[in-house]
Amino acid sequence: MSTTQTEYENVVPEAWLPNGEDERLHVPEGDDEWPWKDTWYICVRDEASDQTLNMHMTISDNRTPPVRVGVSVASGARSVTRVQRDEGLNTADYCGNSLAGVRMVDLTGRPGHEILWSGELPEVSFELSVKHKHHASLWDTMFPAYYAVGKMGQLYHHYEAVLEVSGWVQWKGEGRRLFDGVGWRDRGWGRRKTEKMFNTGYDLIGGILPDDSVFSLIALRSHEVSRDAPMPIAGWRSDTRTLVPATGGRYYKDSMAWPMELELDFLDGYRIDAHFVKRSTTIPGAWHDAEPEASGMAHNIRDYWAVFETADGRPFTMFSNHGYIHKVDVFRDAEFRYALPPS
Repeated sequence: MSTTQTEYENVVPEAWLPNGEDERLHVPEGDDEWPWKDTWYICVRDEASDQTLNMHMTISDNRTPPVRVGVSVASGARSVTRVQRDEGLNTADYCGNSLAGVRMVDLTGRPGHEILWSGELPEVSFELSVKHKHHASLWDTMFPAYYAVGKMGQLYHHYEAVLEVSGWVQWKGEGRRLFDGVGWRDRGWGRRKTEKMFNTGYDLIGGILPDDSVFSLIALRSHEVSRDAPMPIAGWRSDTRTLVPATGGRYYKDSMAWPMELELDFLDGYRIDAHFVKRSTTIPGAWHDAEPEASGMAHNIRDYWAVFETADGRPFTMFSNHGYIHKVDVFRDAEFRYALPPS
């Protein structure tokens, strides 16, 4: 990892920063033939205590039921995943339902932007303070046109952040265990369908580097991008005074999708050169949008956490996630083929 940087004129462009109020629910706009979605994805890990959690939550203005929450919690080899779809408990300061949700705390949109993420599963409960580490990236302006905007009825806004996370996790019948870890999150809102947004899968990585800066990257192909075209990639890095896009690099995974090698170059001359040291854990993401009667497709995702090491020997925890589409209604649009018995 190189820390030699060239002069970067606009170190934190105001236009690249999210509006903190976008944490709250939005008033739907655009083509109502497409489902409206306010979405949150949060994934966190405490490496020292071997605790890992994630949540995918969608709140839809024009779908029934409107609130769909999936949560996974793991402590060592013990894990649980729960999904709950219902009318929800949404207010001006809380989004979610009785399974899990987020409460608004400090909606600055700047470093330290905070939400309180809590869950009450039959097996385990938790309450975690989720704070942005350095600057979050608003993709509407930092990576314009990466996601579909106004194409074929779609409209999607997106920002993401690397996290500092603290709080507690309590398995039923046991005492509370403190949680002090790191994580990644995104926040999206707009009109889109899952199976169209991710029609050839995606890869996501992120983490806090040994010098305390943070980075994240997504490789994702929406249905507007031909399968024969290059995969669109967008990445960024931030510290106390910088928010800068990635310009190139390489990323290798093994046959089980664990991250193995990473090189990233950024516009200011910063470079990441790191490699896999050991596996930490993997945990499924409870994607809850499968509707066999509608599209017959579902989106499968999984978080991977591993310890990486920079070229100069400094370790850090790296998060990765990959997703793909699979058929739920296997017989949809299919044809059975067979031969008649010979006469």
